Amino acid sequence: MATAPETLGSGSSSSGPSGGTRLEGNRLLQTLSRLLLREQAPRSWIIDPRDEMLHYSIWQQFGERTEGLVQYFYSGWLAAGVYEALVKWQRQRQGTEPTILDFASGYGRITRYLLNTLRADQIVVSDIQPEAVAVQREQYGVGGFPSAHEPEALDLAQSFDCLFATSLFTHLPRHRFESWIGQLGRLVTPRGLFVFSVHDEAVLFGGRSMPASGFHFEEMSESEVLAFKEYGSTWVTEAFVAKTLRAHFPHPYSYTRIPRGLWHFQDLYVVSRDAATDFSSLWVPRPPEGYLEECRQVDERTLKLSGWAVSHQASAPPQLRVFLNEELVATARPDGQRARIASPHGQPPGWEVLCSLPAGRTIDPGDSLCVLCEEETGTQGLIHLTTIQGAAFKMAARDHQEQRARSALKVSGLEAKLKECNERLLAEEDLGRRLSARVHAMEASRFWKMRKAWFKLKKGLGLASSERPPGPPVPELDS
Repeated sequence: MATAPETLGSGSSSSGPSGGTRLEGNRLLQTLSRLLLREQAPRSWIIDPRDEMLHYSIWQQFGERTEGLVQYFYSGWLAAGVYEALVKWQRQRQGTEPTILDFASGYGRITRYLLNTLRADQIVVSDIQPEAVAVQREQYGVGGFPSAHEPEALDLAQSFDCLFATSLFTHLPRHRFESWIGQLGRLVTPRGLFVFSVHDEAVLFGGRSMPASGFHFEEMSESEVLAFKEYGSTWVTEAFVAKTLRAHFPHPYSYTRIPRGLWHFQDLYVVSRDAATDFSSLWVPRPPEGYLEECRQVDERTLKLSGWAVSHQASAPPQLRVFLNEELVATARPDGQRARIASPHGQPPGWEVLCSLPAGRTIDPGDSLCVLCEEETGTQGLIHLTTIQGAAFKMAARDHQEQRARSALKVSGLEAKLKECNERLLAEEDLGRRLSARVHAMEASRFWKMRKAWFKLKKGLGLASSERPPGPPVPELDS
């Protein structure tokens, strides 16, 4: 087994390898480690400044770096729990320690946790960015090799008992999606596992609809270094995945799907190279999930909090535990349908709690606020971890974002009406042009010249008759 994890210190930050930053002095990360991660804390708190997952985490937290760091380490911990459960299951199946390939592994957001339960010589990492592979090899002592843009260019003789490719197929265009399924499948041992994640059609957003093909790709992603046409955003149906496996994955095989098995958002597909695999004993952790909708200071020593929370692997709703500066100040359970913020679970059970400090103590904006949810099995999830001031900023930023979204919808509605008016105006202008052209054509015709001569003759003769001159009737215009 690997050595013990680094201890979170209280000193200031200092430079680490590969230009990274040591994060031991971060108070919120200390809280995350002591209240949730505990013995599962990462082997290293060093993050390379080029890590795009860090940049994305900070963006998710409205640009707040400290909260982004919490998000980064928490998401890595969630994914590592899934990896470790699958490795454990494979170990029981084959009776020996499995070899691991984490494909598209980035700068080690997950690797730093895997070293708690696996030896470094069991783990190989790969990424399209060679510098990311170099950082992991240097920092964690794992094996590694650069990936390739084209699947056919990846020439590797080694095979692996567990091959993970999470958050890769969520970004690939169709031809690469299909090709990588086949190429990576050939790197799995005869009884090994290929584990990958996708965006299912259930999480397709913004009024979009899934094409009949079961595959939808858009040129947008969080990547700052990869072209969107090569690394965008992808959604698929299970029927499309099954068809792709049949056409491209080495036979024989069997698979199971775990809806929202990764980060409560991505579906997991576990594919075995053994057609007779029984997946009934497979279990992967999915901690309870929640959201803090409101954080309001009632008085100098009381906060009012509300939100929603759900259990995924327990029958009862999770218990909420609220900490101020790591001191437990309140507990609650969801008890009503009061969720205000849009949730992937429809209307999940809401909760509300008043948190009061003892008399003589007051709430400070710099106090840390941590909200955890815990299932009856003891499995915990993180709902919120910021300072009080950070929570207020986050609520305000989210409300501003919602207001902008509502304004965008309103503007979109107005633009639709303006478009309709413009189309009607263009249609009327077209009709006017057609009428004008018809009149000009009539005036240039022999009949029209005879008509004008007839009226001129009538006027000269002093005739007042309104009789129309002989000739064909004036044609009616089409509408």
